[in-house]
Amino acid sequence: MNHLASPLTFTVPLAYEAHEQARSCYENIADGKKAKQVYLNTLAVYAVNYYLTCLGFITDWQSCDSYNPVLFQFMDVGDLMIVNKGKVECRPVLPDATVGVIPPETWDGRIAYLFVRFNASLKEAEILGFIALPEAEIPLGDLNSLEDFLLSLDREKIDSTINLRGWLVGKLDRGWQLLDPLLNTPQLALGFRNLQSPVIGGIKSLDFPDMSLYLKLSLTPITGEETNILAQVYAPDTILPEGVKLVIADEDGNFVEETTSGLEDDLIQFEFSAIAAEKFQIIVIYGNQRFPENFEI
Repeated sequence: MNHLASPLTFTVPLAYEAHEQARSCYENIADGKKAKQVYLNTLAVYAVNYYLTCLGFITDWQSCDSYNPVLFQFMDVGDLMIVNKGKVECRPVLPDATVGVIPPETWDGRIAYLFVRFNASLKEAEILGFIALPEAEIPLGDLNSLEDFLLSLDREKIDSTINLRGWLVGKLDRGWQLLDPLLNTPQLALGFRNLQSPVIGGIKSLDFPDMSLYLKLSLTPITGEETNILAQVYAPDTILPEGVKLVIADEDGNFVEETTSGLEDDLIQFEFSAIAAEKFQIIVIYGNQRFPENFEI
């Protein structure tokens, strides 16, 4: 029976079903080291999948690289898709380990990295916590709690896609404020190389633990099919703290462009164009907190 081992972790029993799944994945791998890696990765995914299923989330393991016998033989991967949320990476941790490791091939297309510690007999797995952004190594004591992971899933709903065509007729989504007149702050007007009229846009406050930032989107129709988009991040009445990231990603969460604030930046921004029906994601990241917004033209 699953139970909360502490306020910040979750314990999953690894019974016959879990080990049968792991054995079915590694049994045709001749290299012993690789076979062990696949076995542990599979147990980690099993544990996270069990945890999420108990909480009522719908998962799709079968579509992932960690379930594909061709791919997991060549990759150190433990991915798991949460339907309508995104893909998480499940990283195994041995009993005495103090540091979690994230392989480079898993650094893209994940909304979170969860760490799963096994006991010596491999009969039990403890989900320790998560980080939102990949690092080659992270001390396990620095992980974010599972409570915060569940809150982050609420912010990762891919089905809450914002249709920007509505913005062009003045219909903004909840949480966004219409800018009128647009570009009324001089430094926020910087960036458009081909400023055209009409221009419409919206602004949204992002509440980080120690501060608030603003995400601003400005839209300029170019043709009936193409729209110019200027995404900007700034802090009210001050310069940005160093290390704020603005990321443009495709609809699968793969990073396309990113920029990071320096010591004296008033704002960070990207200008790009999108065509009708194109989907993309804008993510604002600071520390271990991230705010993703999903859009469609």
